[in-house]
Amino acid sequence: MIKQGAWCHSKTKKGTIKMTTNEFSAVKTTLNEAGGGGMSATNLPPTVIVNGPDGKPAGMDIYSAQMLQDRRIIILGEVNDEMATRICTQLKFLDEQGQQTLDEQKAQLQEVTDKLKIMPDKAVVLKQMEAQLRQENPNASDADIAATVQQYAQNLPSVEMKNQLEASIAKGLPPIEIVVNSPGGQIYQGLAIYDAMRQCSCPITTIGTGWQASMGSIILSGGDKRYMTPDSSLLVHQGSTGAVGQPTEVEIGIDSMERLVDKLKTIFQDQTGLTKQYWGIVLNRDTEFSAQQALDLGFIDGIQAVAKPARYASDRALTSAFDKAKGDVAAQFKTSAEIRAAINSDGSFETSDVARARPELAVALSKFPEFWTEGKKAEMAEKAAATATTNDNVQVTKQNKTYAPVLKV
Repeated sequence: MIKQGAWCHSKTKKGTIKMTTNEFSAVKTTLNEAGGGGMSATNLPPTVIVNGPDGKPAGMDIYSAQMLQDRRIIILGEVNDEMATRICTQLKFLDEQGQQTLDEQKAQLQEVTDKLKIMPDKAVVLKQMEAQLRQENPNASDADIAATVQQYAQNLPSVEMKNQLEASIAKGLPPIEIVVNSPGGQIYQGLAIYDAMRQCSCPITTIGTGWQASMGSIILSGGDKRYMTPDSSLLVHQGSTGAVGQPTEVEIGIDSMERLVDKLKTIFQDQTGLTKQYWGIVLNRDTEFSAQQALDLGFIDGIQAVAKPARYASDRALTSAFDKAKGDVAAQFKTSAEIRAAINSDGSFETSDVARARPELAVALSKFPEFWTEGKKAEMAEKAAATATTNDNVQVTKQNKTYAPVLKV
C-alpha cells in the first residue's frame, strides 16, 4: 500500500516507493488519464485503494499502485502521446528510486562498518543490556527480558548485516522489468520511450507477450536483456507515411520517412549485431517471427519457461508440419545471394511458398558473417573458440577414462 505524508513511500520486499506530494498527484493523474498505456478513458485499468496525500483512502490505478512497487512497467496497446508520457515518467521515477536505494545501502554499509570497528564484543554488549534491564525492571519476567534483548540484538551492527549489505550492493542497481504487448504506433513517441530506456542507469529487462509489432519491436529491443513468452510474435517492417500536400511537401515527407527508417535500421543493428544491410533486406516487407525464430535470429536472449504445461503438451511434435514445410522451402537456398533474391520475391503464384517462408529465410540469412557487425564477429569467434575448447576437454576425458567390463548374463 502506498502511504503518504509529506512524502509518499511504500516499503515492499522489492524496494521503497518514495515521491513528493506533487509527484504523487502528477503520477496518479497522468496514469489515470493515460489508462495504462494506449487505453481510452472508457477502458481504464482496475483501480485499487491507497492512502492519498491527506492520509485518506483514494483510488489509484493498479499500474502505479502495484506495478511500480514491483518495478514493473506495462506497455499495452498503441504507442501514442499518452503512452509515451506515462512510460517516460515511470522510467525516470524508477531509475531515480533505484539510484537512491543503492546510495542508501552504501551509506548504511559505511555506518555499520564504522560501528563494528569501535563496538565491543556483541555478547558483552548484550550481557550488559540484560543486566541493565533487570536492574531497571526487577519485576519483569525472564521471557520479557529475553524478548527485549533479542529485539535489541537485531538492531546492533553485525558481520551478518555487513555481509548482507555488501551482497545487495554487489548486485548493483535494481532492475526494471518492461512487459511489451503492442501493435506499434507513432514512431517519434516510440523513439521517446526507447531513448528513455537507454538513458536509465538501472538495468532493464523487456518481456514480449502477445504481439510486438513495428514500434513495439523497437521497444522490445531496447532492453539490456530481452525475452518473449512462448506463443508471442515479433513483427518488423519499414515505416509508412501519410504525406499529403504539394509535390515538394510530399517529397520532404518521403525524405523524412527514409531518414526514420535508416534510424530504425541503426537501432536494430546496435541491438542485434546484424548490419543495416541485413535489416534493409528484412524490413523491406512485413516479417513476423515466432519466439523461437526471434531467439534463433539473436533478437532476444531467451524464451520464458512455461510454469504450467498444458495437459497434453507432451504429445505435441517438436516441429509442426507447417513449420517443417516452411523450413524445407527455406533450405532450398544455400547461398546468401539466393536467399536475398528469394526473401523479397514478388509473391506470385509460382513463388508464393517462398514468400510465405519469409521468416525462415530471414533467420537463415542472419547466419552469414557478411551480415554481422565487427562486434558480433568477435563475439561469435569467442563462442566458437570456447566450444572447441570444451569439445577438446570432453574428448581428452573420454580417452583417459577407464571403462569397466560389461558382463552379459
